[in-house]
Amino acid sequence: MGTIMTHNEEKAILQHFDEGIMEGLGLLCTTSYKELAFPNGEYDIAMYTDFLQNHANVEVIFDVGGFMGVSSLIFAKHMRKTGKVVIFEPNPWNITRIKLNMEQNKELANNINVMEIALGEADKQETMTMSNNIDLGYSSTSRIRGAHSTIDNADLPSGFEDARVTVKTLDSFVKEKQLFPDIIKVDIEGAEHLFLLGATETLKRYHPVIYMELHSEFCALQCAMFFLKLGYGMEVLYEESDNRLLIKAAFNNENSKNINYADLLSNFNGCLAIQRTTERLLQDCKDIIITQNKALYSDNRFLFLENNKLKEDNNKLKEDNNRLKGSLNNIYSSKSWRFLQFINKYRHKFKNL
Repeated sequence: MGTIMTHNEEKAILQHFDEGIMEGLGLLCTTSYKELAFPNGEYDIAMYTDFLQNHANVEVIFDVGGFMGVSSLIFAKHMRKTGKVVIFEPNPWNITRIKLNMEQNKELANNINVMEIALGEADKQETMTMSNNIDLGYSSTSRIRGAHSTIDNADLPSGFEDARVTVKTLDSFVKEKQLFPDIIKVDIEGAEHLFLLGATETLKRYHPVIYMELHSEFCALQCAMFFLKLGYGMEVLYEESDNRLLIKAAFNNENSKNINYADLLSNFNGCLAIQRTTERLLQDCKDIIITQNKALYSDNRFLFLENNKLKEDNNKLKEDNNRLKGSLNNIYSSKSWRFLQFINKYRHKFKNL
């Protein structure tokens, strides 16, 4: 996922980079986004440090989730001059920005191809929730249906909309184009597990190195199981503050031979069972809280009504009391009452008359 900003006061302009991994590149973006996402010309430092140290001498790189094309431009700049980068990006606004940025880097553009599709678990048409706002980074959080993204759809900023996009599997693309990746970078907002479901044969046969951003615990479990079954080892290169993980997965033949898949599957299923149990418990707690809240609301409503009734009764008593006070005042001020007092006081004398 790209960096997200919180304002939109600037226009995208051509930015030049004079240092860092992006030295020599031109990029169409706002000045604020440049400073926020690419400080000192650096970008995804952990991934590119590993790439430069171990894998720069490769021929074919697949960039799955291209955003504005930054990763592909960096790969093209630092890999073999005869190398090829293929971008997979279904968001049409991102595609437009990618092509504009390629025009600003013509010497690298010849090594980059753009495929206007998503990679997933099947060849199909699918719904994707996407944004056209590139310069705040919103379009980098576009996600396919079925994804487990860090940001829930309900929490997305305004302006996102659903659209139909073309999805292909990695396996069908590789078979059709006869293009075999040495490295695959995957940043697709929680659809990592869907991508892998359509990549089994390619990974089994060609063993590409995978740089992947994992967006949820669900994706981490699913992808870890997948990689281990195929004999891939994994290492965490970087952890974001929101718990997204950048991992590197590489095939290890010895690793493959030593895996007990039955135990692995059992442990994995155990993890999923715990997760499902936890979700059920959380739902039960939620239901109990809702029921208790309803009961409290009902009790509060009853007490409110009772309180109003008591207030009415109290007001009536006050009115009755005031009337009695008035009556007593009238009695104490009347001559007849005084006469009766006199009679009662001297009643014993009147008896003798």
